[in-house]
Amino acid sequence: MTVKRRNISGETAKIRYRRTGKQGRWNRLPESARWFFMLLLITFLNGAGVGFYLTRTLPPERAHPPEPPVAVNWDDVTEGLKQVFAENQVPESWLIRPVMSESDTNEVRSLKIGVKYPIHFLKDRLTNGLFQKLSEMGWTISEAEASLKYPNEDFVYKKGPNNLLEIQLIRYPKLEWLDRSIAIIIDDFGYKLHPVVDQFLKLPVPVTWAIIPGLNYTKEIAQIAGANHVPVIIHLPMEPMHARVEHGGFTIFEGMSKKNIGRVIHRALAEIPAAAGVNNHMGSKLSIYQPTLILFMQVLRDNGLFFIDSMTNPKSIAYKVARNQGVPSLKMFTYLDNPKSSLNLAQKLSEAVAESEKKGRAIVIGHARNETAALLKTEIKKWQARGIYFVPVSELVQEYEAKKLFRRKIAGRF
Repeated sequence: MTVKRRNISGETAKIRYRRTGKQGRWNRLPESARWFFMLLLITFLNGAGVGFYLTRTLPPERAHPPEPPVAVNWDDVTEGLKQVFAENQVPESWLIRPVMSESDTNEVRSLKIGVKYPIHFLKDRLTNGLFQKLSEMGWTISEAEASLKYPNEDFVYKKGPNNLLEIQLIRYPKLEWLDRSIAIIIDDFGYKLHPVVDQFLKLPVPVTWAIIPGLNYTKEIAQIAGANHVPVIIHLPMEPMHARVEHGGFTIFEGMSKKNIGRVIHRALAEIPAAAGVNNHMGSKLSIYQPTLILFMQVLRDNGLFFIDSMTNPKSIAYKVARNQGVPSLKMFTYLDNPKSSLNLAQKLSEAVAESEKKGRAIVIGHARNETAALLKTEIKKWQARGIYFVPVSELVQEYEAKKLFRRKIAGRF
């Protein structure tokens, strides 16, 4: 540092002082050296802090009390599993005998159950159903393991420290599984209430109820169906060749105007508001009369309804007209019974299964009779065990429309 100071003669003289000490030595270091020492200091301080953190004395952890044992009603567990198996069409023949075991100290109880399944079975749907049901019952999944050597999957569920549930899924290629869909429509609901309605409510699969509008029990049956999530359609009277048909303002006759047809449909929907579609009650005459059919299908299209041709006349063109007018439509394959007898139901259902092999689906129609409900319960159980899915008719219609749209896209029409 340089300063100016006057001497005795009045002249100024420059006096240079040289800095000494640590500050001077630090400033004389090259900048790179100063940065090096700063980084070294920072590293040392960080290391010292980490060492202090790791060697600090921690207060002793509080010991957590052991988890208390949980009481399990194993009968409820078994019933819950049976419900899931029934919903996923798992027959009893696929179940391997459950084994209940206890630890030597009787503190831990475990239930092990095996389930065989065929190759094309919807296994993921079953596992999801089991997980959801057991979660609702307070079980949590503890382990999930798939075998690389064998086509097995093990799922271990836990409830409290003292209850284990092991479910083993075992693939059996030799098990038969047809993997086809059949829709059952039950015609003529509306004439009677109990016990017919009660019998069909007990069926284990979704059967579509076709309700005739304008009858004594129409509205009540529609309400019962809605409360029980039963799929419904309008069983609409149409003009026959010779037989009498219920009129009541709900019958479609040859030569009716589009306006009058619209009124009939709106009144029918007012009585059966949950209806997703229509099938014909009688109609052997109207189903071959194209002019009125065109108007009728236009009304269905405007109201977002599909049409199932009941084929009361083997020469029916109703299905073809429906498709030409843009109405989703399918044809019934066969009647399972007639209004007076259900004796041939098993044979007819077997024929429908054979038909489903060609198209992957089939629609059959029965009638609202106690005998039909009783026979269906037995036959449905038998065919479910072989891979037949019984679905609402609306599901088959939607599936067909989706496939048709896909084919059009592939063909370049869109």
